[in-house]
Amino acid sequence: MPYTKTRPPTPPPSLVSRERLERRITAADCHDPGARVVLVCAGPGAGKTSLLSAFAATLERAAWVTLDRHDNDPHILWSAILDALTRSRAWPEDADLHRLAAPDGGIEPGFLSAVVNAFEPLTAPVWLILDDLHMLQRPTVLDSLDQLIRYLPDNLRLVLAARHDPPLVALDRLRLDGRLNEIRADALAFNREETTQLLAQHGLELADADIDALLERTEGWAAGLRLAVLSARQTSDTHAFLAGFQGSDRAVADYLVESILTQLPGSIRRFLLRTSICAELTPALATLLTGRTDAGMVLDELARHNALTVRIGERTGWYRYHALLRSYLRAELELTEPTEIASLHGIAADWFAKAGRHELALEHAMASGNVTTITALCDAHGLGLLLSGHGARLRELCASAEDELFALPELGLIAASAALDAGDVAHADRHLARVAAGELGPRLEALRDAVALWRARLGGDMRVPLDALVDKSQNGTGDDDVELVVLVNRGAARVWLNQADGAEADLSQALVLSRRLGRDELTLQCLNFLAGVASGRCDFARMRTLARQALDFAAARGWGLTSRAAYAHTGLAWAAYQAADLAAAGDHIRSARDCRGDAAEVNLELTILSLLHTIEFAEGADRHRALAAFRAAWRRLADPDLSPLLVAFAAPNELRMCLALGEFGWAAEAIKRTATLLGETGEHALLSAGLSSAKGRLEAARTTLRPVVDGGLVCTVTTTLIDALLLDATLAARAGHAAGAHDRLERALELAEQCEALRPFAVAGDAVRELLVLNSGRFGRREAFAQRVLRRFRTDAAVLDGRVVRLTPAELRVLAELPALSTLRQIADAQCVSVNTVKTHLRGVYHKLGVRSRRDAVAQARLVGLL
Repeated sequence: MPYTKTRPPTPPPSLVSRERLERRITAADCHDPGARVVLVCAGPGAGKTSLLSAFAATLERAAWVTLDRHDNDPHILWSAILDALTRSRAWPEDADLHRLAAPDGGIEPGFLSAVVNAFEPLTAPVWLILDDLHMLQRPTVLDSLDQLIRYLPDNLRLVLAARHDPPLVALDRLRLDGRLNEIRADALAFNREETTQLLAQHGLELADADIDALLERTEGWAAGLRLAVLSARQTSDTHAFLAGFQGSDRAVADYLVESILTQLPGSIRRFLLRTSICAELTPALATLLTGRTDAGMVLDELARHNALTVRIGERTGWYRYHALLRSYLRAELELTEPTEIASLHGIAADWFAKAGRHELALEHAMASGNVTTITALCDAHGLGLLLSGHGARLRELCASAEDELFALPELGLIAASAALDAGDVAHADRHLARVAAGELGPRLEALRDAVALWRARLGGDMRVPLDALVDKSQNGTGDDDVELVVLVNRGAARVWLNQADGAEADLSQALVLSRRLGRDELTLQCLNFLAGVASGRCDFARMRTLARQALDFAAARGWGLTSRAAYAHTGLAWAAYQAADLAAAGDHIRSARDCRGDAAEVNLELTILSLLHTIEFAEGADRHRALAAFRAAWRRLADPDLSPLLVAFAAPNELRMCLALGEFGWAAEAIKRTATLLGETGEHALLSAGLSSAKGRLEAARTTLRPVVDGGLVCTVTTTLIDALLLDATLAARAGHAAGAHDRLERALELAEQCEALRPFAVAGDAVRELLVLNSGRFGRREAFAQRVLRRFRTDAAVLDGRVVRLTPAELRVLAELPALSTLRQIADAQCVSVNTVKTHLRGVYHKLGVRSRRDAVAQARLVGLL
């Protein structure tokens, strides 16, 4: 026999380290003592021999046999096994094993007993590796191996490598007992780390996206990867080569033909060609495509022999071909039977449609070019596919279809909807333009109007398409998915346009319908926009509850860091901001910014940026930069069709930032923009009064505010009225109108308590907090909320005998130490000042609080809310 038959192949210098698989082989040593057999089973090119030759090189006692068809003679097989065991040098020269010879006839029990007994004196195990076991077919040969496995000696580790499961009864018994260590194609597939190592060994450094594409096309198949790498080295544009790499590549095609296809009968090769049009198939579908009633047996045999044919997961009766094999077969089908392709796709489209696999039915219908089938499938199932999460696949199919198809309204509207799902307004506009003027039935007309409103939500005037949809709202369509699209888009538009009651009715109905239909993306949208309804009503507690539900719903489906969660994060940020929880607001608005994606509505985009820069300003790191970014966002995105809610919420924040930095010119620009977008509303009056007050024109400010606080001028949102009341309270106090100041303050507290809004008091300044302190005990039913506000915001002011006293920051720090009974020296050391300095601050505290002792100071400070 050739000497190389019983020696492991020398591993190539560029062999990728596969330690994870070598550990799996030796794991047999760590299990039940019976688990001493390893089966490495996968199709050609999976890397079995490379793995085992590298593993053998690490062993002290390894015996290797490369099997071929001649080993179906028991004498030849066992002579090779004995030669390999002898070469392992595990036995001394006088051992009985060296005197054993394989019988010329059949293998008798006495011979096998002698082989097994030869292992008994050994103190360390020997590894026997039999490669290409699938070459053995004769029952007598297989029976001899069965006997060896059944009586496997303690010091023998047996590794069997084959393209398909060998018909050995002993292996089946070991498998049932859990004592067979199996390594199959899925484990042999290269992972990302191993692929990167292979590329590096050949001097290739690829972008992550290219590595992902290479792994997707090859499925980690070792031969495919090596052929791709070798071919890529010979190209000048590696990225372009890998983008187009498939089974029809010359090197891959030659390998597939030589190692797999030439081993199969012609009838099976034709079976593979005709079924290759399907990414996945069943025996029933294969029968229709090939006319073979034994299609199930053929597929099972191909999968059992690892001919790059795989059973799909737990789905009984479904199969698929390896990506490279399928791409080769499809290319070959185009060469050999080009006239049959459309017909085959038509057969597959009909079968998948009847099986309820509508996305695959539509894919094959598009490939068949049958306009009647395409139209029927799009009309019946296209919208449902989009709403159930198949938008990306729909867009791929639309991109591959003939442009003339989309002149049909059934296809054009689905294509427009799929484009809007990705924020692609250009393609959506083109498709909508084709169906805008056509005569349609009630169902398609309702869908057209809903899609037009969806388009307007991404930028444009929502009022016209909303009115069109409202006018037809009494006409039922008879299609749940169309009704759902109508309700969600109408409800969302009404949120942005501050039509809270209509929005709530639409979205509540849509929420019930989406849950019944299992349209999770639409359910999430309903929760998001219902939170928006609560925001428009300034019901921030309900807003927080609904936004939290939305975010939990998204997270449970793996969407927590995707664009689908941007609305929920924005809602939680706004609710936290109104609750004066700046840290939580900052966390959520930054999450919204990071995950908003490219399909965000203009109103959402500007809401996120406005709140983000407002929070950055409040955090104080770089207030000029924050305000400049705020203004830049509004210059870039503002248009006459913006949501009045967004303008009403954002404008007062912009004014406060401008005034805080003394930018009166910028403040005037904000006021002018607000008047343009909202008209003569309470928001415009509030901003004008704020600028007048900052300039010292107090009476003018009060005059401007009067119609707002008296109810003659309507505010878009309640927080505007709260801000107006607080500003008017401070102006009244400064004018000496204590009763008026108290009235405005009490009304503001009432509204703020209803809204769960603390932020207006945080941004109103010290004057409002002094009024709260001064009027403590006089707010009646609002007293508890007033005290909550005071506790929420630290104050350095207190009211004593009708007068406001204010402690300095240093005096407040000393006051905070008094309840702990620390000595003056301890207080001085803690604050890094002298004892005399502490005494000076302490005298100031005593004087302002009107006390003479430390105990009285603590008691009085607690009484007036300073402690």
